[in-house]
Formats: sequence, structure tokens, C-alpha cells
Amino acid sequence: MVAEPELAGQVAIVTGAARAIGRVTAEALAARGATVVSIDLTPADETVAAIEAAGGHALSITGDVTDEATVGRAVDSVLETYGRIDILVNNAGLFAGLERRPFWEIDLDEWERVLRANVRSVFLCSRAVVAPMRAAGSGRIVNIASNVITFGMPNLMHYVASKSAVVGMTRSMARELGPAGIAVNAVAPGLVTTEITEQ
Repeated sequence: MVAEPELAGQVAIVTGAARAIGRVTAEALAARGATVVSIDLTPADETVAAIEAAGGHALSITGDVTDEATVGRAVDSVLETYGRIDILVNNAGLFAGLERRPFWEIDLDEWERVLRANVRSVFLCSRAVVAPMRAAGSGRIVNIASNVITFGMPNLMHYVASKSAVVGMTRSMARELGPAGIAVNAVAPGLVTTEITEQ
């Protein structure tokens, strides 16, 4: 008798799954049996096609995860379609393409753009999935941070600050949601070579 995949029947949302780390994460979850939903500014058609070609199930929702109304509609759509949300991977964010400069030369608009993409999105998406996860008595939230929080990085202070915030948020969320059966963790990778970092 062949055992069911470990995530069979579960539904996972991965933000920023159109490419790079998000796409690989989505494909890995699907390979373990999860139905994967991408929420990304860019349509994740290639991710969905790759998952379906491998026999999995996936859906792409195009939207801005820094916008409260968009996140709410996306989560509602997932619940209407699948009836549950078991896993959230907060992967969407800004890194590649950021102009490296001393912190005193970072203008406020750029500072706020990075914090909006890397911190606000984690807050909005996590908050949006809490109700269905609490109702189910279980869930998993994984936040993608970075190892730069341990040693800093010159000329990218806005990025370092944003990922430090993600780790702090993860710790607080874990303590608040743990009693409800919801695990919250952060993954802090080093530089990962992807089509984004090679740009």
C-alpha cells in the first residue's frame, strides 16, 4: 500500500510564488501533496503549469499582498474554493533591484517601499489566515527572513531592518498563536542564486 503524501488534502498559500524561492517552495509543497495557491503581483502561470505537469494542484491569484483589501479578497477566494487554509508561506518581498547606498542616502519613499513589501505583507497575510486556522485548531505560518539579520549588511539597511522585523514578528506570532495549535516559524537563508539575484 502506497502511503499518502504527508501534505495530502492540505491547502498552502505561497506569496511571491511566480519565480525564484517562492516558486521552488510552491513546487516542493505540491510534491508533498498540498494544493498550492500563489498570490503574486506577477501571474504564476509557469509555477502552476509545472505543478500540474507533475500531477499536483495549484492556482494563481494575481494581486498585491501589501494591499489589505486585495489580501482579504484573495483569502476569501481560497476559502470559497477549497474550504480551508493550512499553510501560509510569506515569501513575497523586495531585495534584488534595490540600489545599494549608505543609509543616510536612502530616501524615505524607498525606505517605506521596502518596509511595505517585506513587513506589511507579512502582517496582512498572516492576519488574514488566522481566523480559518484558529477555527481548524491547526495551521502553519512560515516567514522568509534572511541571515543578514545576524551580521548586518552595508548599504542595504532598509532590507536588513525589514527582515529583522520579520523575525521579531515571527517570535511574537508564535507565542500568540501557539496555544491555538498554529506553529509560526521563520527561515533565514543566505544568498540564494535565482533568476532574481542574477539580474
